[in-house]
Amino acid sequence: MLPKKVMLVVESLDQISDVESVLAGTPYLLDQAMAFSDDWFSVLQEEIPGVVVFSIRKPGDAFFQQVRKINQQVSIPVVVFSESDDVESTVRAVKAGASAYVVDGLQAHRLKPILDIAILRFQEFQSLREELQDAKSKLQARKIIDKAKGMLMAKRKMTEEEAYSSLRKMAMDKAQTLEQVCKQVIEVLELIG
Repeated sequence: MLPKKVMLVVESLDQISDVESVLAGTPYLLDQAMAFSDDWFSVLQEEIPGVVVFSIRKPGDAFFQQVRKINQQVSIPVVVFSESDDVESTVRAVKAGASAYVVDGLQAHRLKPILDIAILRFQEFQSLREELQDAKSKLQARKIIDKAKGMLMAKRKMTEEEAYSSLRKMAMDKAQTLEQVCKQVIEVLELIG
């Protein structure tokens, strides 16, 4: 198994050697290490790591916006090590999409188990997100099918079963999904009033 690439973004570059030595012999590889002052987001977009780790004393608005941007554009686990233990920072980090928010700063010896848990938590969250999206899509398709059925029943004086069978037959004849055919039926029946 290839090691999971880690991008480390820190305020103090002296942390890099500690992190590198702790990750040696683990399933993680310190691939990129840079300071907050560098253009780390461009680097992240060019070569997307398996996880990004931040070490920041006191996160502020700009930082949380960047975490949100990572979550929306790249969708990878984000681990934040901070010295700030206030509840507001923790809540903001989680809402922005951080998989882990660890207080007391980056201590290299704690890094591997925290990465393990953060990545598992991220994967679980992604799975739940996909299930939710799938459920929403199915519900939307059901609404479209029900609307098309209802329109056929009203306009063509069909029973619910006849309308559904008719829609299914059209879908098979056109080699389209039932949802696609129902959208077309709705459009046509709305046009003819």
